Amino acid sequence: MRTSNLGSYIVLLLIAIGIIVTLINHPLYVIIPVVLFGIIYYCIKRPPAFLSKYSKPQNNYRSAAKQSKAKKERSRSKTIPFKVIEGGRDDNDTPRYH
Repeated sequence: MRTSNLGSYIVLLLIAIGIIVTLINHPLYVIIPVVLFGIIYYCIKRPPAFLSKYSKPQNNYRSAAKQSKAKKERSRSKTIPFKVIEGGRDDNDTPRYH
């Protein structure tokens, strides 16, 4: 058994003893945070009705997205190939500052 494993077990044992003693002596110190955490978790997983209207996309957004997509498809123009312009620079010239 390595010392790091032994140390971990000792720390976990002390944490468990502390939680048990706190539950026996002062149960509200543990129950209130657990209940609050449960309420927050429940609200995240199943939001209340007054918040659910903000999380769903509205029909106006969908219709606007369809219209903009239709405009993009219609406005395609002819593809113009690139034109190569010959420059007057010699290949032997190197820049002054490199």
